[in-house]
Amino acid sequence: MKPDQFKNKINILWQVIYYLFSGRLKFGIFFANIFDALKRNSSMISKIKCYLESLGCAGNRADAAMVMECLSNAGYAFTDKPDDAGMVVIMTCAFSKTHEQFSARRITSLGQSMRNGQKLVVGGCLPKINSKCVSGNVKVDFQFDPRNIESFANYIHGHLSSRMFQIEDDVGLVRVSTGCAGDCTYCSIRFATGIVRSRPLDQIRDDINSLHEQGIRKVRLVSEEVGAWGHDMGSNVSHLLRYVLKIGPDFDIYTEGINPRWYLEHLLGAGDLLKENRWKGPLYLPIQSGSARILDLMHRGYNRQDIDAILDEILTVCPWRGVSTDLMVGFPSESEEDFLETKTLLMRRDFSSLQLFVYQARPRVKSEDIEPKVTEEEKLSRLTRLLLVILDKELEKKNTDFASFMQDIVNGSVVLPVNVNVGVGDNAEGGMLGELNLCDFCKRWHSTETAQLVLATI
Repeated sequence: MKPDQFKNKINILWQVIYYLFSGRLKFGIFFANIFDALKRNSSMISKIKCYLESLGCAGNRADAAMVMECLSNAGYAFTDKPDDAGMVVIMTCAFSKTHEQFSARRITSLGQSMRNGQKLVVGGCLPKINSKCVSGNVKVDFQFDPRNIESFANYIHGHLSSRMFQIEDDVGLVRVSTGCAGDCTYCSIRFATGIVRSRPLDQIRDDINSLHEQGIRKVRLVSEEVGAWGHDMGSNVSHLLRYVLKIGPDFDIYTEGINPRWYLEHLLGAGDLLKENRWKGPLYLPIQSGSARILDLMHRGYNRQDIDAILDEILTVCPWRGVSTDLMVGFPSESEEDFLETKTLLMRRDFSSLQLFVYQARPRVKSEDIEPKVTEEEKLSRLTRLLLVILDKELEKKNTDFASFMQDIVNGSVVLPVNVNVGVGDNAEGGMLGELNLCDFCKRWHSTETAQLVLATI
């Protein structure tokens, strides 16, 4: 008999003795607990299968990897078919109303197909941000959020390890922190993730070394706010990047979004880091708006002059690197003048890739108290006008006419580096994560008057 098997059987025996002599010998409880012990500790019965699905960001997928390892440690096996699973775990996203609605629909779809005895568990950000969407139409056996994954470990009688990474294709996703150090008035994610909690450098190093041992040479540092790493421990993202780069010479690093606020505080002037050729990819700096007034209402912690200073430095020090960003239209009280400042920013600056968002109301956010609201029609009009700016800029790079260029986009032979979140009003439709490329945008909004500004040229 193997040592582990012997230890498992001893554990079961002690539970039998406990129930026999504790005065709690009620046969229903007795056999239920013995069966539970057998499930968790014995190899004499087959493992329970689990189906795990992640709907969110890179941080969500890294959390899903933690959950998977916890399940594995507790003796669960895995299946890619929900119907074959004894437990179904879905890691939800509530970044926007569109993401929230998709997560809710997925919970309902999985829940309605559950058989007797199957358990449905919901994790991710949705349980904390909008719990009504979690169990509105189906029975959910357990739910947890990014701040209390340990409660899920207790639920399945498992344990969490210090490992916090996930491998996707040839890239290792390493979670460096959880939570946020900002106070953005439009964002509800911080209600789910809480204040920033940075992982110690030695744990991050151990994860990167583990990935290296598995042949992974690309590492992406992920978090809700990578730029805020270290704020809770007297350090900063510049120190993190320098430390990670010294772990070994034969891997490259990529980073998730860095709020321009933290770039200003910790990276502005760090030309040696910007020039580091092992820090790959364009810098992802979610600017959100070109209007100083709107940025102030958003509580972003920087102004338009700060944005210009950052972009000018990157262009001067490492013009080859590039910048990707997010821009939002329709924030409450956004005027035509505010919008034009964002449009001017887009016209004056070149971005490697763009995410365009329409403002969506989220639970408990301060921005919902700001008046007046921008109409849904005006939001879509402004979104389309930004798209036209992108089309004009891209057309300048091509040796073709506008109509042919648009036809190439719709046919899919030209792909532009822009995604559009079109969760507007009751027409909040999109892909799995509520994001569409320009071709899909044109096709799905073909009956909308503003979108015809684009389609009329085809």
